[in-house]
Amino acid sequence: MPERRRRSPSRALAEALFAVAIWGGTFVATKRALGEASPALVVWIRSGLGALVLAAVAAGRGELARVGGRDLARLAFLGFLGIAFHQWLQA
Repeated sequence: MPERRRRSPSRALAEALFAVAIWGGTFVATKRALGEASPALVVWIRSGLGALVLAAVAAGRGELARVGGRDLARLAFLGFLGIAFHQWLQA
């Protein structure tokens, strides 16, 4: 497991503000995308892009791990409920 370094409060604040800005921007992007595509397509594209980015970051940090079949089914359900279903409601 990689050693965790402590971040300065100003860096933590900058990272939090960056995350909030990206998160807030997704509402605008979703509204605009809905003018061009169906809600289902927008949700699938968003979920797929999010999964790819998350996997790339986890792999880059050396934290990507294999998951067993039973756990994979649970994680897929929780991912659907927490991400895809939520985005579908938003769209």
